[in-house]
Amino acid sequence: MCAAIDQKAKQPYEYKTTQGTLKITKTLYVDDGTYMSKTRKGAQKAIGAVSDFAICTGTIVKPEKSFIYSTRKGEEIKVRTMEDKESGYSHYALKEIRRKDFFRHLGNIQTAEGRTSLLNVEMCMMERRKRE
Repeated sequence: MCAAIDQKAKQPYEYKTTQGTLKITKTLYVDDGTYMSKTRKGAQKAIGAVSDFAICTGTIVKPEKSFIYSTRKGEEIKVRTMEDKESGYSHYALKEIRRKDFFRHLGNIQTAEGRTSLLNVEMCMMERRKRE
């Protein structure tokens, strides 16, 4: 799946640090994935690659459990699924999560700001120390 998505998702999210820029395109968890892109067009290409892979391998993508968060407005991001051989493909617009919306991801319930219903957490990325 990684190779299939890497072929189409060519616009990684760029996280800038004092030591350089880290290009991130995905984080996968057995049956969950988080895909990052700096543009909505890139996000659509990534979800298109996920759709293609899922249809070809028989993997089921559940649109009701799929979300997008973007700081930019634009066209809906749609996932394509194969309902069955008789009815063919269906296209579903992914639910757009707003900054203050609570959503569940990998067992955590939080907002894009990092707020939880229990207490506030600080969102941060740990940098690896250079090995000497």
